[in-house]
Amino acid sequence: MSLCRVVVIEDQTLFRDLLVKALEADGQFSLTGEAMSAADGLALCCSAKPDLVLLDVQLPDRDGLEIAADLLKDFPDIRILALTSLKDDFTIRRVLEYGLAGYVEKDQPLPVLLEAIRAVAGGKTYFTQTFDDLRREMVTNPGAYYKILSIREQQILSLVAEGFSSPEIAEQLKLSPRTAENHRYNIMKKLDLDSATELVAFAIKHGIRKL
Repeated sequence: MSLCRVVVIEDQTLFRDLLVKALEADGQFSLTGEAMSAADGLALCCSAKPDLVLLDVQLPDRDGLEIAADLLKDFPDIRILALTSLKDDFTIRRVLEYGLAGYVEKDQPLPVLLEAIRAVAGGKTYFTQTFDDLRREMVTNPGAYYKILSIREQQILSLVAEGFSSPEIAEQLKLSPRTAENHRYNIMKKLDLDSATELVAFAIKHGIRKL
């Protein structure tokens, strides 16, 4: 029986080392490679074509879930498990929309992380109780912001909350500064907000940005 080929994309050295050691000790996995950034991780996956990717949602150079979307577009059979410290409806919605096979919080015990990895590697899905609770809340909330804003607008809202200017947002998302500014204006209009301060406060309230 061939081993499951795994790539780990995680910028936190301690957590990445923990995962790598756990995978090596398990005996069911072959570590194809590890990366600390989105750019290196994407290049590694394109060359190695692993069966499973353990992907940090928050990477220093690019949004981890955007990397997941790119990988699933080019390699639809790849299995991706999201590793995250985020517990909010913005992240949950994108995990569902992009079609990831699993989601697990980084503060879960190691046995739970391994259970999630084995499940996703075996062709199943794995979502924690926190994920399921947030998903149910989303379904029963008809006035939620994510039903008003597009995915692109949600991405921009997240970057605004982190303090990025319109030119910086444009660079991150490969848009023109004018387009980024127009998106920002439309977000405020849709949410009936009058200032950037109100926009940041809204994002914090809804868990789009964690302090």
